[in-house]
Amino acid sequence: MIMKLIGDVLKQKSMSEPNYTFRVIYDLLFFFVVIIITLNLIFGVIIDTFADLRSEKNEKEENRKNTCFICGLNRFFFFFFFFFFFFQNKKLRK
Repeated sequence: MIMKLIGDVLKQKSMSEPNYTFRVIYDLLFFFVVIIITLNLIFGVIIDTFADLRSEKNEKEENRKNTCFICGLNRFFFFFFFFFFFFQNKKLRK
């Protein structure tokens, strides 16, 4: 049993055929449109997804570093209230 592949079925194109230049242009356009643009779209979606994941990770890390997980207050409020109460108590003690 002889198995024929698609390359065996297609005949070779020669430069002497009348539509050879149009066929080459068509094949190149097909290559550019289908393969390059489609792959760029797929890779763009993949890269964009990883960029979104990275930004979400950075937001979570920033929230973890600057927000109290018990009460939800920001780091600024703890800093501000610490000095406010510290100086108020110091004035009251004098």
